[in-house]
Amino acid sequence: MPASPLTPSSAGGPGSSVTCNAPPQMARDDLLLAFHAADRGTLDDMPAPTGGAAWQLADSAVAGDSYLVKLWWKVAGTAEPSGWDFVQAAGADGAVIILPVRGAAGNTPVTAKTTSGSGTALPTPGITPVGSDDLEVRFAAGVPYPYGSITWTPPSGYTKQTEIMSRTYNAVACATRQLASSTPTTSADFIASGDIAARAGLTVSIASAVLLPPTGLTATPVSATQINLAWGSVAQAIAYDVQRQRWDGTAWTAEQTTRVQATTLADTGLAAATRYRYRVRSVVT
Repeated sequence: MPASPLTPSSAGGPGSSVTCNAPPQMARDDLLLAFHAADRGTLDDMPAPTGGAAWQLADSAVAGDSYLVKLWWKVAGTAEPSGWDFVQAAGADGAVIILPVRGAAGNTPVTAKTTSGSGTALPTPGITPVGSDDLEVRFAAGVPYPYGSITWTPPSGYTKQTEIMSRTYNAVACATRQLASSTPTTSADFIASGDIAARAGLTVSIASAVLLPPTGLTATPVSATQINLAWGSVAQAIAYDVQRQRWDGTAWTAEQTTRVQATTLADTGLAAATRYRYRVRSVVT
């Protein structure tokens, strides 16, 4: 299954940090992108957030005198916090979007950036995908001029995932599309509802994972009506479909499918003195 976006989380406000909750659908092995924009300070004032698996810097940019953006990424671990603090310079106005991606390969995302543009247009650059089914993510960040609230229209063909306006100084947005080939993409513009001064556009290409089947399936009878199953875990798998068939020598036809998130299943209520066979499939949805 191609890499696909889940519901993002976002936060904004003034101060020395912005606290952003974890995305509501986030699960182990999801790839997380965290886009942080601040309107003052230096890039050194924006260290990696802490908690759970380590965040890694994917890209950064400085637009104008001191409009700053950083893009962080990581693969969610088994013990992630309920949110993260994104530190910035004292008095900065900051905005954060965290986008979870399911079914991603887990490699360092490919990125491209630009701080060009004028008026209401905010360009995001083209990029060379890793594969033919990459998820392409585009981030826009800008300072309204004059200061005030603005909204974003995403590039044609893209789905806007979220946007947030922090006070009247910092507006960010995120849009995605599923690619159908590995042909390099071209520049595409977000359009703001009003003029913007400093601006930054980032494009990210996220490769899809190859989802492997489970291995090491064992079936252990524990009574006349129960068989306990166990198998090895698969990276990127969110759950497993366990299929059962009465083993009568015919072609495979699943009589029952049970979805579980664990790597074990106690199959109960079976008919005594009956042979069964099983197979297990990894799933990411």
